[in-house]
Amino acid sequence: MALPAIFEGLDETPLAWSPIVTVIWQLRFEEHPILIAPQTALRLQELLGGAAEFALTMLPRIQLSVQAAGAGAAGGMPTPAMGAAGGGWRLSAADGSWHVNVEAGSVSVESSSYGSWASDFSPRLQQVLEALEDVGPPVVESRLGLRYVNILVGSAVGRSPLSAPGELSGLIAPWLLGPLNESRLQDFVQMTQGRVAFGFEHANAILNHGVVSAENGELGYLVDIDAFREGGRAFQSNDVLAHSTILHGVALGLFQESLTPEILESMRSASAGGGA
Repeated sequence: MALPAIFEGLDETPLAWSPIVTVIWQLRFEEHPILIAPQTALRLQELLGGAAEFALTMLPRIQLSVQAAGAGAAGGMPTPAMGAAGGGWRLSAADGSWHVNVEAGSVSVESSSYGSWASDFSPRLQQVLEALEDVGPPVVESRLGLRYVNILVGSAVGRSPLSAPGELSGLIAPWLLGPLNESRLQDFVQMTQGRVAFGFEHANAILNHGVVSAENGELGYLVDIDAFREGGRAFQSNDVLAHSTILHGVALGLFQESLTPEILESMRSASAGGGA
């Protein structure tokens, strides 16, 4: 499998300033109870570098119970409590840069500190997949996904902080802006929100986008890309890693198409820290 032709030749030059808020990679599979056993959690912690490198905590379990409607009023007996749902383990890097969540039906990797795919995130995935192979891999993959949540703000690219959606002109690609491209309407727009579904060869993607409030109080533009493949197939760690690279290429291609060339160049040469 190869990257869709539309994204061949992508510029993977790291960004000096990255708008990435978080990156989430997730692999779903059949219920695999061995993954939530305490001894498995301890083995995963050991394989990832030990307690000095990764803190181990339990994911919350949700206790479910069902009671017939009106039973209290009628004096009836409640049905027995059902078993707990969810649960599992969270392994967090000592520096807080990334986390691994392990549940009976999925493994995910989260990071808010993203360097680059080739030198940073992909090696992390390889480490997790190798650990998964060691403790007992799943049999059937049901979904593989890679999600990048980005928020672009004007102050990070040498512009004044955004105070109105109409000021996004020149930052976000025109095809995403809709009514903000109409000069008679743009000053009256208070919010925009959109969702686009794409189907590429070997991958699908959903792009959620729109004006949001950033943590520093100024307006920002959300570019939230979820690239994925679905459908049952035999789990093979090498294939998962290779296809994750394809999903990365799809997400990167959509990200670059979502911004103007001028802003992309500004982000590559910005003095702020970070990378993409």
